[in-house]
Amino acid sequence: ATVTTPGYTGSASAVKLIASTPAGGGSGGGPIVRSCTGGFATGFGTNNFSSYGLLNAQLECETGLPTLRFVLDNSNAMNQASTCGPDQVMVGFHGLASLSDVTAGPFIKSLGARCQDRTGVGAISTIPAVGIAGDPFGPFDCPTGQAVVGIVGGAGAVLDSVALVCSALPV
Repeated sequence: ATVTTPGYTGSASAVKLIASTPAGGGSGGGPIVRSCTGGFATGFGTNNFSSYGLLNAQLECETGLPTLRFVLDNSNAMNQASTCGPDQVMVGFHGLASLSDVTAGPFIKSLGARCQDRTGVGAISTIPAVGIAGDPFGPFDCPTGQAVVGIVGGAGAVLDSVALVCSALPV
């Protein structure tokens, strides 16, 4: 912020720190950024109609917020879910990838949520990954006291990578 009123001078700045987890999968695909504006994520929805990789996926947000697709193929509805229980939010993720496929490169085949109560002090529960078989990766969790508010990553024909964007839980 900068003051521009005649006779007054000054400026100030602030930074809001939002943590990001390490990425699962590889480094390919175009950039994706999705955010549960005004709330926290509660899991993933997927639809696998191929043995190749994750073709459709979405970030599930708290009740009242829209779900957010983050794979380019929007032709099918989600038919599998890895979602948190009541009064829980997503604090991390794990999954299965094509890490051993050296010809196609790493990409994500399945995603699973890691959930915790809204206080951020209870045990973290790992919800099974939904999708197709692959090599395990993760878990990747938000820092203690934070939960998922969005994702960043890369997607082309399939989901190449995903990392979580985290923000502090309300005190």
